Amino acid sequence: MRKLFVIIPDRLSTLVSKGEMTPRYYNPGNLFDEVHLLLINDDTVDLNAVQITVGRARVFVHNLPANNKTFAATLAWRPALLNVWAARGVALARQIKPDLIRCHGVSLNAYVAARIKKCMGAPYIVSLHGNPDVDYYRGRLATTFFHKLQGRAIEPIEITGIKNADHVIAVYSPIIPYLEKHGVENYSLIYNIVGMGAIPKNDYSLAGPMKCISVGRQQSNQKDQSPIIEAVAGLHGAALTLIGDGDLHHSLMRKAEQAGAADRITFIKAMPNSGILKAMHESDVYVYSSINYEISKTCIEAALTGLPVVHNDRNGRPAREISESGFLLVQGDAASYGAALRQLQDDMGLRSKAGRAARAVAEQKWLPENVEATTVELYERVMREAARARRG
Repeated sequence: MRKLFVIIPDRLSTLVSKGEMTPRYYNPGNLFDEVHLLLINDDTVDLNAVQITVGRARVFVHNLPANNKTFAATLAWRPALLNVWAARGVALARQIKPDLIRCHGVSLNAYVAARIKKCMGAPYIVSLHGNPDVDYYRGRLATTFFHKLQGRAIEPIEITGIKNADHVIAVYSPIIPYLEKHGVENYSLIYNIVGMGAIPKNDYSLAGPMKCISVGRQQSNQKDQSPIIEAVAGLHGAALTLIGDGDLHHSLMRKAEQAGAADRITFIKAMPNSGILKAMHESDVYVYSSINYEISKTCIEAALTGLPVVHNDRNGRPAREISESGFLLVQGDAASYGAALRQLQDDMGLRSKAGRAARAVAEQKWLPENVEATTVELYERVMREAARARRG
């Protein structure tokens, strides 16, 4: 019986509420019989709601909370004191005896994995979903002094997590400079497994208004859909569906009302992933706005669906996943979005060409079956190498 120990900082209940439950996300290829999820928080979640993420495996959820009190008690994550906190995770791993440990993100969760490996030899894989030097506490998301302090304090812990990992996955290319900076050589670029069940479009004709769709968090300092709303409001014969929530949600709704386009712009706070994929298939254009370096998972899903994608170029510095994917890149203001959408509205040939180009790139890079197979192959190899090392 194979067992996987997954250590994550996310609050699973939040992911459940947003519908972000991808089939076999935590158990690719149904490789494991048991999947134990260790949350670095005090979150509780309905096991039935997360079952889809582990496929056929039995799922268990455990907690090892870390919060501001833990930060103070460990004198800003000092290793000697942090080891006392991590000891509970090590004890739990001794009971479970996992064949492999997977960490989503590199933070305290990866430190726990490093401690487990040191104490009982279990191999672990870390995946990075952003560049810590650019994002998170040391980058643009460090908005308070305390966040910046945490960012500097956690850096040695991050380095311990990636340096001792048996393998590191960068899920987007802009993450690689961080790994190379720290001399990590045992890494691979393996994208997120998303878009399972995406139905490719074959018909690019318009049936009524051009249906635009955008999916993602509506957050200041990250993803502001204001220019998209302004563009659609000024474009007759176009409608927009925005799926997501965040601190900008209500102000975006007001913007649509003030622009006189509330009847053409629909807001949906959350939707199961299967519903999002269906909505994409029924739409004509995917439109996105973000200052993040990485390509969004929803853009990958849109490309897999074969939607033409309109995306801001991040001040002329898009990641290669964005610049090389057949997307229509715009400057990011309402006028540039409006011009691109108007072109797509007027030209079915352009819609078809852009959609099929995005789909071709997606089939080459992001086809979920291929990404899943690559991940399974990595898991198998790491477990084999660890078994050989234990035998001497």
